[in-house]
Amino acid sequence: MNFKAQPGARDSAGFWNADDPSRGHLRQHVDSGGSTNPLDQLEGGQLEALSRFRDEAGPRWRAKLLAGWIRAAYPGHLQAIRNQLGPEWLATVKDDHFRLMQMRVAGERNDQKAGARARPRM
Repeated sequence: MNFKAQPGARDSAGFWNADDPSRGHLRQHVDSGGSTNPLDQLEGGQLEALSRFRDEAGPRWRAKLLAGWIRAAYPGHLQAIRNQLGPEWLATVKDDHFRLMQMRVAGERNDQKAGARARPRM
């Protein structure tokens, strides 16, 4: 049987449909066993620093960060990312990874709010 997934759907292995133009070339594995989001390798302060840098640097943020890494121009969390994960890691990070991370954080906040409302007051 041939199965043609609709755009936005996941295939039987839990990957986003590659034909979906909104997903770009990213095929994010979404099963509960593991993550292919390279941002998951960052600590909280590193993720915040990288997100802020990306927002401030604009669409060429990767090239600007790489150039800064070569000159050791970004002390602190950004340089720690380079030292721990290297420039090869940066090449694996896509804009969709940031969107997925934002959706996950928003979902966790909603879950926390729902849990707080469900507790009986004493």
